[in-house]
Amino acid sequence: MPLDNDPEAQLDPPKPEDQVAHKLMRKIERLAKRLITVDFEGADGLWGFQRDLLALQWEIQKQIRAEKQEVRIRKKDSEALTSLKWARWQSRRLGDSFAWVILGMDRKLLYALSENAPVPVSQEGHGSRGLLAVSEYLAGQGWGFPLIHDITDTLRIGDVTFVRFEGESRSVCTVEVKTRSLGPDSDEEGSALWKYQVAISFMESRDAELNITVKVPSESEQRPGRPDRRISRQSKRMAKAITWQQAEGRKIVDIDGRPTLTASLESSSSSKWKMLRRVIRKSRTDGYASEFIDGAFMIAAFYENYGITAETVRDDRIRKDMEAFAKLNQSNFSNTLEIASIPTDVTRGAQLFRPYYLYPIPQRAIFDLLYGRLAIIVGVNAGGIAGALKDHGHNVQISEETTPPSRAIILSDVVAIEGQPYRVELHDLGVPIQEAIYEFKGVEFVAEFTDSIRDHHDLMMEHITTASQSELEGQ
Repeated sequence: MPLDNDPEAQLDPPKPEDQVAHKLMRKIERLAKRLITVDFEGADGLWGFQRDLLALQWEIQKQIRAEKQEVRIRKKDSEALTSLKWARWQSRRLGDSFAWVILGMDRKLLYALSENAPVPVSQEGHGSRGLLAVSEYLAGQGWGFPLIHDITDTLRIGDVTFVRFEGESRSVCTVEVKTRSLGPDSDEEGSALWKYQVAISFMESRDAELNITVKVPSESEQRPGRPDRRISRQSKRMAKAITWQQAEGRKIVDIDGRPTLTASLESSSSSKWKMLRRVIRKSRTDGYASEFIDGAFMIAAFYENYGITAETVRDDRIRKDMEAFAKLNQSNFSNTLEIASIPTDVTRGAQLFRPYYLYPIPQRAIFDLLYGRLAIIVGVNAGGIAGALKDHGHNVQISEETTPPSRAIILSDVVAIEGQPYRVELHDLGVPIQEAIYEFKGVEFVAEFTDSIRDHHDLMMEHITTASQSELEGQ
């Protein structure tokens, strides 16, 4: 969870002197504006946006490799490298935003495709050319719009998800693609014609194998790649993701050999977007503004026309507001204050909440976030959250061994099955608390989530007792 008690730690946008990074940031801004204003002409426009973003990420990664080489030669740190990494991360979050839009904000699908280690930015080469070529080909065959996972940080299982729109419904198909170069040829214009053998893997089997010819400039020629025999490397993870996608609510499904309860939440809590817009507007006038959400969250914003600095966030006003915020906690739980920053820093786990590009705030504010002129700070009081959950009838404690404290909240409820009491514990509320933080939903949303889980405890316990009885009968 990208929480940090030091707001300075995550505010590191490009400096004005970082000209290369600023040029790249301008390209990110232009692409972001296309997404925010929905400036597309049909599927071709969406595909063009995706290819432009992928090309930009390749360009940023190329500049990072070059700057790393300079760092090794000079043997000293590089502010330019830090700026380039910021640009790379903002481009990845823009890719996540595109995925959220194409997948219809379907959290269940997004979560299912995120359960993997981080995937590095791809490089232009045989693999990427083959992936793009086969994606275009299969889209033309009616598979649907191809969403390339490489432009995102969130989509970590499979290589491309085809999305088909049928009226108001949406169907998806995620596949793994492996490319092997069959060698180059050339045409009359002197350009290279590369031939690829592309294997498409879906679930546990190889569904298709195609031969694709791609035209690229001759200076991009590379040596033919060696055959990749790991066609189904991600097949198990893909099978797990599809199981999650297709699972119905209030059902026990088998995930990796373990019975897993699926639940669904219909939340009545709304995001405090109006409050966020008000805080941002005030910060542009006064440099800083804040408001409280219940006794558990605080929204604050810093604005500096020439860029947020470490000195900016040392403003004494936030210290006083944090003290006032702590006093709002009327529960018996101690105050445990944390700070989350927007834009977020890179995390190993996928960030399963709406990217700031999709916030319903003025476009100017989104670009202020992109360039580091605006920073949004969310204060979190785990004690306040725990108190609210206790008011909802949960037995709550905060573990002293887990950090940050918002992930240390433990619910311990008693449910009765056939007259027998069972104690059920729920650890780590990281996902709903992240959503409450970065989508400004407040403590009621977290309480709705935990209430929903409690309502499903009886189903899980019935499964456990049934399974135990089956084992006894088997003996």
